Amino acid sequence: MDVNKILELETRRKIYNYILEYPGLHFRELSRKMKIPKSTLKYHLKYLKKRELIVETYSDKYSRYYVSKKVGNDTKKILEIIRQDSLRRIILSMKIPNIVTLEYLTHELDRSPSTISHHLKKLIDEDIVERVKVKNQVNFRLKNEQKLYDVFIQYNKSLLDELVGALVDWITQIRTDPSFYDLIHHIQDTEAVIRGLYLMFPHPYHA
Repeated sequence: MDVNKILELETRRKIYNYILEYPGLHFRELSRKMKIPKSTLKYHLKYLKKRELIVETYSDKYSRYYVSKKVGNDTKKILEIIRQDSLRRIILSMKIPNIVTLEYLTHELDRSPSTISHHLKKLIDEDIVERVKVKNQVNFRLKNEQKLYDVFIQYNKSLLDELVGALVDWITQIRTDPSFYDLIHHIQDTEAVIRGLYLMFPHPYHA
């Protein structure tokens, strides 16, 4: 298969490169962001799929697109979650602290408990969040936090969200400065950890 020949057409090449840079966008997003009519986009996506240059997945009633062999299945699942604004903001709200209550999230996001519960159920079903008991109270915690943050860092520019940028800056600082690591892992008073982190880094919702 001659990839260069397939991508000779300028519009087709632009679509391919855009999907490469912004993996996981759904059909309408691609059409809107690239300003390409839906009929034209549909034709070129079908052409690229047939020649196995891109793959299409289905998530939450949306078709999403990736360049073939560039994004693993675990990463695809996370991208499909964090490209949904409501779910992404719940995850971002859980960075400090990692274990949170339903009340905490409703306050942080200014949404009803029923709305937050609905989104949390989806995150739990997708194995992104888990329930934990703290003093006989049900709390919520991010699972595989390291993998989540790696995806946020790798694709933060494609998410076009200032809050993601704040998260990436925070994680980069934590990873490169041992004193912050010690603060998180060796202080047992959770409230003291949170107060210390708030002093060093602005909370993305309150900056």
